[in-house]
Amino acid sequence: MKKNLISKIVLAVLLIAVAVSSLACKKVDVQVGILPNQVKNHRYYYQQGYDDDWDAQADQNEFMLDDATGLLFKANPKAAPDKVEYRVYFKQQLYTGLGVSTDAIGYIMNENHPYYFNRAFIYEDGSARESFISAENWEDARYNKMQFYHVSYTFVKNGEPWKGVYNMIMKANDCFVITFEAAETEFDLYKEDYNELMSDWRKLGWETSDD
Repeated sequence: MKKNLISKIVLAVLLIAVAVSSLACKKVDVQVGILPNQVKNHRYYYQQGYDDDWDAQADQNEFMLDDATGLLFKANPKAAPDKVEYRVYFKQQLYTGLGVSTDAIGYIMNENHPYYFNRAFIYEDGSARESFISAENWEDARYNKMQFYHVSYTFVKNGEPWKGVYNMIMKANDCFVITFEAAETEFDLYKEDYNELMSDWRKLGWETSDD
């Protein structure tokens, strides 16, 4: 009788272990977007949503739009394509070895570092922002339950004053930098759109799937 009881206990434990293992290995797509259009990139592990009144560009094969700058995604409102722009950049190996995210934002804000924002995260033609002035300190910002380093700045584009912000978040030793830039006259008009775009950006992990 003791043998039967022990056998039943062992069998029950095995069944529980199999069930837990099955749940742990199951791929579930929990990355549900808010906005109607969704770009998923499983090469660089991010997802970005955008609204119908915006035009967006992303490589169909999930490569970068521009290797030199690390540009992955860009979008412009249809009503003001030359006045407003939202971009997602990715840089690998921002630091090696033991580093922390505050090191990374320090590099991006340091004019003497190769990854200085207005040197590394620029335009596809290789041009930097003219008359660029950055805030001296970063701030904390939270979007979609994620913590970002947030920096504001101003610059001049085609002789017109522009305002911008960038948000940086780490992925191991790599980082995403997301920018929103607009002519000074348009910045506040599209700030709500910017907040929606940022709130519908997320990192993807190996456990997500389209199944």
